[in-house]
Amino acid sequence: MTDYGEVLRDLQSKRAEVESRRRELDAAISAIQRIQRSNGQHAGEVNNAKVVLEFLAQNPMRIYTVKAIAAANSLPEKAVRGAVGRLWEKKKIERIERGKYRLREHHKTAAA
Repeated sequence: MTDYGEVLRDLQSKRAEVESRRRELDAAISAIQRIQRSNGQHAGEVNNAKVVLEFLAQNPMRIYTVKAIAAANSLPEKAVRGAVGRLWEKKKIERIERGKYRLREHHKTAAA
């Protein structure tokens, strides 16, 4: 016959181990989040504008669409669109025509 008292004690012991491990993981996650915040990042955030600018600098004469930039860098199109807009406003990239961009002339020598 099954000793349910022993089974219950075993399950309670395992639950205590899991809870202890969960607290350790929560503490580690909190520490990483504090580090990210101190570096000006949010969880999972990459500097999309920097990624886009570095990508365009690799081949400064080529013209790219937002879709091509997003696909080449594994970024969502919406994120790239926002980054491209900010870079264009700061005059770091030029808009050749609607939806087509490349590195501005004066940034080509700085990137090389």
